[in-house]
Amino acid sequence: MKHSHWLVAAVVLIGASFQAWAAPENPARLPTAADTPPKVELLDAGKEPRTPLRLTFQKGDTFERVMSMRMGVRMSINGEPMPEVPTPTISVAMRGEIESVDAEFHARYSAEMGEATFDTADMTPAMQAMLKAQLADMAGTRVSARVSPRGFQTEGKVQTKSTNPQMLAMLDSMKQSFSQMSVPFPEEAVGVDARWAVSSELKMNGLPLRQRYVYRVASLGERGAILTVTVEQSLATPDAKMENLPAGVEGVARSLASEMSGRCSIRFREMMPWTSSMTGTSKAEMEMTTAGQKMPMTATYDISMRLRPMEDDKANARPNEGADEKNAEGERK
Repeated sequence: MKHSHWLVAAVVLIGASFQAWAAPENPARLPTAADTPPKVELLDAGKEPRTPLRLTFQKGDTFERVMSMRMGVRMSINGEPMPEVPTPTISVAMRGEIESVDAEFHARYSAEMGEATFDTADMTPAMQAMLKAQLADMAGTRVSARVSPRGFQTEGKVQTKSTNPQMLAMLDSMKQSFSQMSVPFPEEAVGVDARWAVSSELKMNGLPLRQRYVYRVASLGERGAILTVTVEQSLATPDAKMENLPAGVEGVARSLASEMSGRCSIRFREMMPWTSSMTGTSKAEMEMTTAGQKMPMTATYDISMRLRPMEDDKANARPNEGADEKNAEGERK
């Protein structure tokens, strides 16, 4: 079997571990997530003074962000380590607009992805050409959803012209960035050091997943907040069949365990975090079958994701704009 088949299988599996809410409107079937909304549990209300965290929307407001992801993959097949494959950082620009705001102050937005770019360090010309061809269909992919003042997204859709299974797997692996386009807030008023958990079960690429986010308020002002976040993800049931694999390849996921952590800065007037960064590790055990031959496979993923404003120079200079002392009126610590 070609080594690229194993790599695609690995990407599909780790992509399935990322939160997804997209539903297809296109014959190119993107997997759908469970319709059950996430459960939010307040763990600690934090220090006084406290206030409810809510987003406010205005029709016509626009947003521009760049999403980047890098995933290092270390694999072994039949217990034999495989050569590590260079994986570049892939970046995608997204431009969107608040299309409407209803009487309940829920907003409906749409956003379009631009051309995907990637760094070419340690990549051969042949690998560069192959990846460029695979990413070509990403441009023009549209994302839309309805979002509440508490940051809950519903009626989410992803529209893509691509029918390439490898491209769909790559889009799946960026679903975490899509889902972080807003942070679910608790109903209760909170203050600095408040913590809440967001738990959900979903199905992605045929795999039943269980995940839990825990957010903590690091700082809070009238116009924004800085949050830290930890994420745990696992298979809800073992031995689940994998989907979106290359032709002639079948796979079963035996186990999956992911842990990530990071932080994000939020402006209450913006649907998306101003910045967000996450790093972590995921380990998966799989059994792949091709031409009647079964091969156990273990893969460890080192994951890094970042969301930043398109005006990158300013983002690097002031990554917490909108939530730090210079930009949030009435900052409380």
